[in-house]
Amino acid sequence: MKRLFIVFVLFLTTTTVYTQDPLDSGWLWAERGGSGGSFSYGQFDNKYERVVDVAVDGDNNYYYLAEVGGYAFEFGDMEFESYNDNANKKDIFVFSTDSEGIYRWGKVIGGGAEDFAASLVTDQMGNIYISGTVFNLGQTPVHFDMDTIMDAYSFEPSPSNKAAFLIKYDSEGNFQWLQQPEENAVMGRSGAFVKTIVMPNGQTHSLVWIGQGNYFNDNLIVNEGQVKFVILKYDSDGNLEGFIPLDMKPNGQFSSDFYNYQFAYDHNLNQYYIADTYRLSVDPDDPLSINGYGVDTPNKAFYLAAVDNQGEVVWYHENEKVGSYVLGDLQIDDTGDIYITGYLSADQGPDNFAGFVFDPEGTNSGKQDPFLVKLNSDGNLLWSTNANLFSPFLGQSIVVDGNNVYLGLGMVNNTWDGLEVPGPVQQGLIPDIQIIRFDAETGVAQEVISNNAITPTRDAIMAMALDNNGDLVVGGYFGSTLFGGTDLQIQNTGPDSDFFIAKYQPQDTGVGINEASVLNKIKVYPNPTSGMLNLQSQVALTSYTLFDLQGRIVKQASLATNQVDLSGLESGVYVLGVRGVDGNVWNTKVVIE
Repeated sequence: MKRLFIVFVLFLTTTTVYTQDPLDSGWLWAERGGSGGSFSYGQFDNKYERVVDVAVDGDNNYYYLAEVGGYAFEFGDMEFESYNDNANKKDIFVFSTDSEGIYRWGKVIGGGAEDFAASLVTDQMGNIYISGTVFNLGQTPVHFDMDTIMDAYSFEPSPSNKAAFLIKYDSEGNFQWLQQPEENAVMGRSGAFVKTIVMPNGQTHSLVWIGQGNYFNDNLIVNEGQVKFVILKYDSDGNLEGFIPLDMKPNGQFSSDFYNYQFAYDHNLNQYYIADTYRLSVDPDDPLSINGYGVDTPNKAFYLAAVDNQGEVVWYHENEKVGSYVLGDLQIDDTGDIYITGYLSADQGPDNFAGFVFDPEGTNSGKQDPFLVKLNSDGNLLWSTNANLFSPFLGQSIVVDGNNVYLGLGMVNNTWDGLEVPGPVQQGLIPDIQIIRFDAETGVAQEVISNNAITPTRDAIMAMALDNNGDLVVGGYFGSTLFGGTDLQIQNTGPDSDFFIAKYQPQDTGVGINEASVLNKIKVYPNPTSGMLNLQSQVALTSYTLFDLQGRIVKQASLATNQVDLSGLESGVYVLGVRGVDGNVWNTKVVIE
C-alpha cells in the first residue's frame, strides 16, 4: 500500500448547523474519509464519495467498501494514494477496522479511469469477497492494490480489457485469488459484477452481465453487440461451480446501470430473488423485464421476481407507475421472509406493488416517499409501510434482528406511523442520516434514530450491518458536519461529500412494538374488543391512529375522551398508535372480534 505522509490541504468553508436535541447516547463513535475531489458524473447518491457496503466477521472485525476520488484521499488521520488520472474519477477503497473503529488494513482498487464498487461479503472463516467493475482505460492501469496489476488497455481484443471482477482476501487483508470471468479476447466495458452474496462456506453467488464471447466451455455464447445476464457460482477457492443464464432487459451497458440491482438467495429453498429498476428513462421498445415477465407493461418503475435454480421465474411482482432509481435494498431473514425498500411516487395517483397501495399524504411538493415491504417466500404481502410527507429519497439499507427491522436512509422533516422525523420545514430535499426501527411482525415504526444536528448539505446512510453484539455498523456520505458539537463530531474536508462510518448501539427495545412502554403508561381494555376501547393513561392523550398490518391507516381522530370506537370494523389484528401531550407515540396491538 502506498501512503502519503505529508499532505497540505486548505479548505475555507462556511457551514450552518441547525442544532436539535442532545446526541442519542447510542451513537458510540464515528470516523470520516474522502478526498478534495468531486465526481464529474453520477446520478443521485452514486455521485458522492460514500460507503457502498459493510460486513462483519465472526471475530467482530468490521469491513467497508467505499468509492473515493481525488489523487489522494484520507481515512481519519491517514492519507492514501489513489490511482486516478484525474481528481474527478473514482477508485474503490476496501478497508477494515476493529469494533472500536480502529484501522486494521486497507486496499485501493482501480486505475486512471472510473471504477465501480458493487458488494462486500464475508464467510464464516472471516474471508472477504469484493465484487465490482473496473475500466482499464486510463494512463494508469488498473491495480488491485499491489497484489495484481493489469496490463495497459489494448485497442485490440485482450485480457487487459476485462472489467468485471471478484476478489478474495483473508481477514488480515492477504490476497487469495481474483476472478475476471469475461473472455480473454474482450474489447472492454462489456461485463460487470452488480451484486454478490456469500454462503458461510465461502461459496459465492453473483449477478453478472457479460458481453460478446464463448463462455463456460462454449455452454454460453454471447453474440456481437449482445449482453447476457448470468448468476455465477464460485467455490471458496475461486473455482466456477456453475452458471444460470437469465433474460434481463434492458441490457446493462453504462455506468448508470451498475447500481440499484437487488439480489438475494435463500439456500433453504435454493431460490433467488432479483429486483431491478429503470435508471435513466423508460423505453417502451426495451421494457424492464426478466425472462419475458414485464415485457407487456413498460410503464413501471421496478419489479421483484423469485427465480429457481434453473433460472425459471417462480413468481413476479411489479409496480404500476413510472419511475427510476427507486430501489435501495433487498434482504431475507432467517425464516425466509423478504424485505425490500426504495421509494415510490403517487404524484400521478396511488401506486400498487404486490397488494401494497402507496398513497401518502404528501405535501405541495408531491407524494414521493421511501417504503418498506415484507413478503413471504411465496410472494404474498405480509405488511407494508411508508413515510407520510414528501421525501424523494430511497430507503437504502435493511437490517433484521429478531423482532426489530432497521431501515437506514436519508430523510428530514417527515412522519412515519405517527413518529416524527426531525428537521426544519422546507428542507425535505436536503436529507440527514436516519435509522428507523420497525416491528418485524407488524411493520409499524417504533423509533427514529437521528443525528443531533441538521446541516444544509445532503447526508445519508447507504449501508448497515449487525455486529456480533447486536450493534449497528453504519456507513454512508455527508456534506459538511455530522454529530456537530459533540465528542463524535466529524467534518468534511472537501468541496463535495465525504464518506463516513459510525457505530450505533440500540437501546433495550422491550417486547415488540413498544408494548413494554405502553403497559407502563397506558392500559388498553377490553382487548380483544368488538366495540368501545378504553384507554387509561398516566399522561394526557391527544389523538390516535389505527393501522392494519399492511401499515395502512384505517381510522384516526383526536381524543376528547379516553375512548376509541372500533365498532363496525372487520375482525382482525390492528396496531393502535396513541399520541400524548408530550409528543410521544405509543403503539400496541389491538384485536377486533
